[in-house]
Amino acid sequence: GNAPEKSDVTLTLTTASKKTSIVELKEMTNHFGGGVSLEEKGTYTFTITVKVGSRYNEMSFPYEVK
Repeated sequence: GNAPEKSDVTLTLTTASKKTSIVELKEMTNHFGGGVSLEEKGTYTFTITVKVGSRYNEMSFPYEVK
């Protein structure tokens, strides 16, 4: 059989005050995980970049902390 392709997942977190941090999500048994702290109030932007082999996929979504 073929070995599964290596995948990397990165989360870019942009705070309401436009501070950016990058979290490399670690592969766990059936999911990816990483520590993120949302201390500021306002709308954050989460941008998730997934690289599988030589293919990239990226998606962004807002998240509001009240």
